[in-house]
Amino acid sequence: MRSLTGWMLLFAMLAFAGCGDSKAPEQANDPERSWDAETPVAAAPKSDTSSEYLSSGQSLQVGERFPLRKRVEQELLQDSLSGPAQQVVSNLDVRFVFTVEDRVDSRTKLRVDYDRILFSQRVGDDAVDFDSDQPPEELTPTLQAFLNMSQSGFTCWLDEDLRFISVEQFDQFVESVLQGIPEEFHADVVLEVETASGDAGLADFIGEAIGQLPQNPRYRAGDQWERSYTLTRPIPMHSLNVYTLKRIDSGVAFVDIRGKVTPSTTPVAVDEETGVRITVTGGETVGSSEIDTDNGLPRRSETLQKIDMVVTLEGALQFNQRKSIRTRVEAFREMNDTHPPVQIGESNPLRDVNPKVSAHPLSTIAE
Repeated sequence: MRSLTGWMLLFAMLAFAGCGDSKAPEQANDPERSWDAETPVAAAPKSDTSSEYLSSGQSLQVGERFPLRKRVEQELLQDSLSGPAQQVVSNLDVRFVFTVEDRVDSRTKLRVDYDRILFSQRVGDDAVDFDSDQPPEELTPTLQAFLNMSQSGFTCWLDEDLRFISVEQFDQFVESVLQGIPEEFHADVVLEVETASGDAGLADFIGEAIGQLPQNPRYRAGDQWERSYTLTRPIPMHSLNVYTLKRIDSGVAFVDIRGKVTPSTTPVAVDEETGVRITVTGGETVGSSEIDTDNGLPRRSETLQKIDMVVTLEGALQFNQRKSIRTRVEAFREMNDTHPPVQIGESNPLRDVNPKVSAHPLSTIAE
């Protein structure tokens, strides 16, 4: 494929990690993110033993496995000085399995194993399609990382409300994902993977799937709670989501999600050499989720986030960009019979596959 320069390069650099509907707090020493405390919106629920309540994850049992699927569809539109708006579209489909490995007091040890990853991207006339089950012989560094990830996993600890506490074996996980990729591409690869997945870290990945419950699970239909966060990498922005418990029916909690993205305080230099800068001017999030009231895990969720940005070129020339991120997470009891879920400790037929990695700079995943 041809080299993607000019606005194409800008597109790739601006395809930053979307902030999804459900973010889990990372450790306090994370320099890239500051988290605000979750705030109840409605008055505390009155005591009513006849009402159904949301539950925390205390019913999770060691050995239980929860296959999940996460799909992220992203579209980036950029105004053109002449002609129609330019467009970048990407789709990521990740199959993974959560396994409860241990319970210590109120904490839960969770194993996350990636099973299969599908990715596609369209940038102008350039396109890429990737399936970790059928990888091509030659891969860009980022696609190699996706292949490696489909054979890897990590372990993390969650608190009693399924909030992310810490991660174990992180160094080994990163090492396995970057295996076979030249060191000079590592930073770009990490950012590209975050971009495609809509996540800015492992805590976001966990939160996207299971972090939607309020800290106090004693919430009844009609109650609300807030979650807010500030993202500093790669584009600063602040987001506030309001969750409303609409109803509880047959052990399933139906939650409505509404959020706003507020402008960043300062623009960010996207390309130091060209002086291109970008500022988030605003945005919104809408969505819904269905949560199992017994274990606190989602059955399915879907959110759509739209973000408005202004790009400033050297010489003060400005134009608009708009990004939409649709994220779907669904749980299911069994994988497709033609592709069963990976078992803990099970050998993976792709583990010995090591396609050739293209040794060229990565301006986009598709390049």
